[in-house]
Amino acid sequence: MTGLSERYGGKMKDWKHSKGIGTIDRGGRFQSAEVHWFENGERKVGFKIKEWL
Repeated sequence: MTGLSERYGGKMKDWKHSKGIGTIDRGGRFQSAEVHWFENGERKVGFKIKEWL
């Protein structure tokens, strides 16, 4: 995760991988998905849909 601290700032030890369930608007149709991202407390970056539910 060194690239995250170089790209977005903060300390490498503060960045962590997170995941959750979200509702995504797919052109007027809403669908649940498992979403992954990285965060360091106040900043969240790199959102990626891993699986449509």
